[in-house]
Amino acid sequence: MPTLYHLLKPLLSLIFCSVFSSSFIADNQMKQAVMLFVENRGAHIIRRNLCRNLLLHLVSMHDFNLVRTATIDRAMARLQQIQQELPDTKEDQQDDIMGSVGAYNGSGVSSSGGKQGKRTKSALTD
Repeated sequence: MPTLYHLLKPLLSLIFCSVFSSSFIADNQMKQAVMLFVENRGAHIIRRNLCRNLLLHLVSMHDFNLVRTATIDRAMARLQQIQQELPDTKEDQQDDIMGSVGAYNGSGVSSSGGKQGKRTKSALTD
């Protein structure tokens, strides 16, 4: 069974490249950084089936109070829009994105109240 590091490694390399090439300097800019990252790298994430990995990373960032649930919702919605705009998309990739959003929404964190709930690995990867 792959470790969390092995699941996130391809995504983290994309994130590090984006962070080093940008001018973001503080954690209060994470909303803009996340949305810019999705805008610039969204097609690459979709083509490499890294949607769930991105969601897992964003939820981890939420756990450390770096992003709000609304930012995660917007990022995943934008990722879905990008996926629909891609000419060579597959329906199973659409299911992957929708499954990721559904797993996120059912994980005990609501976007309206910041309610903390128990999250399990299976809830994020199913």
